[in-house]
Amino acid sequence: MGPPPRPPMARLFFVVGTLVGLAGCASLRPPSAAATAESTVDVGAPRWQVALQEGGDVDVGTVATRLCFDGMPPPRVGPEYGPAVRFLSDLPRPTDVTGRVLGPPLPIIDDGRRSGIDTSGLPPGACVAFDVDVEAAARAIDNRDLAQVVGRSLLVSPDVWLWRPKPWPGGNLAGRLIVDDVDRLAVPFGRDVDGAFVVPPSTFALQSYTALGIFAGRTSRTRRGATFDVVRLGNGPNNDDTSNGNGVIDDDTVLAWLDVAVDDVAVPLLRFPAARMMVFLVPAPGVRPVLAGFLGRGGGPSALFMVGQGPIVVEDDPEIVDEDGRWVLTHELAHALLPPVVRSDAWLNEGLTTWHQEVLPAAAGRRPRDVAEAQLRVGLRTGARRSHQDGLSLERSCREMDARGSYQHCYWGGAALVVLLARAVGDDGVFALVRAIHALGPVDAAPQSATSLLERAARTASEPAARVAAETLLMLWRRHHDGLFPAVDVAATDGGPVWPGAT
Repeated sequence: MGPPPRPPMARLFFVVGTLVGLAGCASLRPPSAAATAESTVDVGAPRWQVALQEGGDVDVGTVATRLCFDGMPPPRVGPEYGPAVRFLSDLPRPTDVTGRVLGPPLPIIDDGRRSGIDTSGLPPGACVAFDVDVEAAARAIDNRDLAQVVGRSLLVSPDVWLWRPKPWPGGNLAGRLIVDDVDRLAVPFGRDVDGAFVVPPSTFALQSYTALGIFAGRTSRTRRGATFDVVRLGNGPNNDDTSNGNGVIDDDTVLAWLDVAVDDVAVPLLRFPAARMMVFLVPAPGVRPVLAGFLGRGGGPSALFMVGQGPIVVEDDPEIVDEDGRWVLTHELAHALLPPVVRSDAWLNEGLTTWHQEVLPAAAGRRPRDVAEAQLRVGLRTGARRSHQDGLSLERSCREMDARGSYQHCYWGGAALVVLLARAVGDDGVFALVRAIHALGPVDAAPQSATSLLERAARTASEPAARVAAETLLMLWRRHHDGLFPAVDVAATDGGPVWPGAT
């Protein structure tokens, strides 16, 4: 399925070519067992020792893993993405911590949710060794959120290659990951004092992006209190190999745009909302410099941006600000201002972020406010038109957006509520609410409903303006959730109404 018909403003929906599934935004999925108290069995913190082995046409073809436990091993070890069990390149072996094989190969289970390795008979302190053919997985799956080949590198979710104990040890116990060649691995995880990666259970409960290979470019930069590890996959513009097109946007330009987006997103908190972030730049067919963006939260924040392979063409459209797509950077990074919201309540996190993409540049002083208002008008008109095409209430447009493709309706309907909120409490009141919600949970917390977050903010926010804003937004949601689109009085540029019945 391709993209929907293009609205006047290209930024309204940014699924490109075959990149369909989720709208390009914060990626959530149903919470897995890793995020719940599924067992009280004490198996100790898992410890992964990983070796990256060369592939055929890619730099890393196989991930060889030894997973060890201090106490009693769990009943199973397996991938979060069940079908990945089919990419075992050899029979799993029981070993000790040194790698010495302790017995015959372990049984393999391949029945969907329970897929994995049967480790129930292993003694305390044992390990299980297994090899996952990630090259074969990427070619077979070819999905941005799971596994795909990008040049000679791989974009591979931990759901495919980082198999975990099942059930996960209780609570928020984190595992340790030691890798033999960290230069060929890009992950959002932090590190402990010994240099091992720290793997929290959110890695397996929320969407997470990782990459394997020799990358086209990699740099680290610090801005607004955060460290960004920026990795370009594929054949980048700074390599001799230009087979991905001669017009690929260069790293210096992308990094400069990233700095500006970070400055935008720092406005509500006076700093960037996370201490660190992994940023992936992935080439994709297209003529705009930045085509799409996605935020991963599992294991820590990561942002994935699809960059055009060229030749780069920027349209001369006076109605579009940042027609090169750099607004996508602001939108995706702004998702880190809020903890996860359940996907069916996208009106809150996507509505706020869609409002942010237009207003934050003005609040940061780099764009006139009237330009931001004009962009909001364009988006609200498009969202209102789409609501009539969908024929759904705002609440249903969000609840069913993956099935019905009603992303514009949900996102801009949520943004319309924020516009009404800003008229009632001012931009500063909205930013106070953002600060209050940001304080309610980390970027990789378990997803919460929009109303529960707003009710908690109304009770606990330290700023009176935030409590007022939370109560006001709750009132607006209750007033408009069962209608097609919030009745925002925004005139079209030609003097006509935004939608029939509006004034």
